[in-house]
Amino acid sequence: MTARPRPELATEFRGRIFGRHSAELQELLNTMRAAPMPGKPFLFLSKPGQEWTLSKYADSLPLRPVVEWDHVFTDIESAEWHVFGERWAAMYGDRLEQPSPSAPPADPAEAARRAVLNRCPSVLAYASARSIRAGESLDFFVSSEGDKDYTAEVVRLLSPDIGPVAPAFRTVPVASAVNGTHQGRHQPILIGSYAEVAGPIALDGAFTLSVRVHPTLR
Repeated sequence: MTARPRPELATEFRGRIFGRHSAELQELLNTMRAAPMPGKPFLFLSKPGQEWTLSKYADSLPLRPVVEWDHVFTDIESAEWHVFGERWAAMYGDRLEQPSPSAPPADPAEAARRAVLNRCPSVLAYASARSIRAGESLDFFVSSEGDKDYTAEVVRLLSPDIGPVAPAFRTVPVASAVNGTHQGRHQPILIGSYAEVAGPIALDGAFTLSVRVHPTLR
């Protein structure tokens, strides 16, 4: 557990979720976002632009997302504040003032929708390039858990989801041969390469560790 930051930083974040923060608060946010992935909380966009739900990665590999339907938000500011509080509690041991858990849905259709989301197979995908020029080609690599079919659609993003400091998030469909349902198959995506050395290792003096890195999207 790291040293607890000043409570005034939480107050600053609560009063200004989006926009420019003080250098001290920004450093705290960077530390929170760089925390280890296992057990890390994040927001699941359960209804685009309308609903954000607290979720967490599993505590061990594989890092499956776990949706926690007892904390559902209809505005992104409240959702971001709750995630901030969850990360604060995990790192510093005490809890900030947080909203009460959400009540279970009374509407059977809503309960059924959430059940479908819980059952949906995980889909991991990435593109062969981050950006291309008009007329160039782009490949997509998709792994679908359980070899389930998946639906893809190309859209144009017109605004990021950053709350009241920008226009509301929206997308515009783009005609493409990619759009539609495709046959899926599971293709493991390894989270980096590593070397494991049985220990402990007796080190009597100075030593040098060299790492050669070749980043690639393929």
